[in-house]
Amino acid sequence: MVANLRSEPRIAAETVIGKLCPGDGLHYVNVQQVGSEMWYRVQVVEVAGDCDPQRAPVGAEGWASGSVVAVPSYAV
Repeated sequence: MVANLRSEPRIAAETVIGKLCPGDGLHYVNVQQVGSEMWYRVQVVEVAGDCDPQRAPVGAEGWASGSVVAVPSYAV
């Protein structure tokens, strides 16, 4: 499933800065709870396959909803 990388932890068209693709390697930088949802500030460290022309490149950093990324295996 392709997911959005956002400039801030909220769902709005103007916050989309790129696409995250299945298998992309992410480094979790921060976590923030907004209402009942967890949001993760992530940095793309590896891209997997070519799934979307608007994909976020290696080095891109932004927010992803906890509903579209895995819970990190380490403390953020």
